[in-house]
Amino acid sequence: MVYAHSMTMDAADLHKKIRIDDDEFEDMDQIIGYAKKIVDMYMENTEKLDKLISSRSSNWDITRMALIDRLIIKLALSEIFYFDEVPGKVSIVEAVEISKEYSTEDSSRFINGILDSIYNDKKLRQTI
Repeated sequence: MVYAHSMTMDAADLHKKIRIDDDEFEDMDQIIGYAKKIVDMYMENTEKLDKLISSRSSNWDITRMALIDRLIIKLALSEIFYFDEVPGKVSIVEAVEISKEYSTEDSSRFINGILDSIYNDKKLRQTI
């Protein structure tokens, strides 16, 4: 859904496109509600997140990154920065696992490096 939005840049009815096609989850409404919150944070902060990613990807222009990698990173950062109930390391591990499923073989290392760098810097700033 976020990928489709990035291709068309049509924000209308973005929430209506959130679907989870798996019956194994008990509380689908809660899961979909959480997904909508992450998407809202992603949409609200997408420019800030792009700047943050650019600052950590030396010698690599953000527009040259694979779109799916950029989206995975931005969604994980949305969770890291705006959802205190999820440990940052959990968000990073989930992003890496998603990249293994939906992106290239090298993407997981790249995504882990960017997210880990940003997370460690965030953690350092919070302890100072």
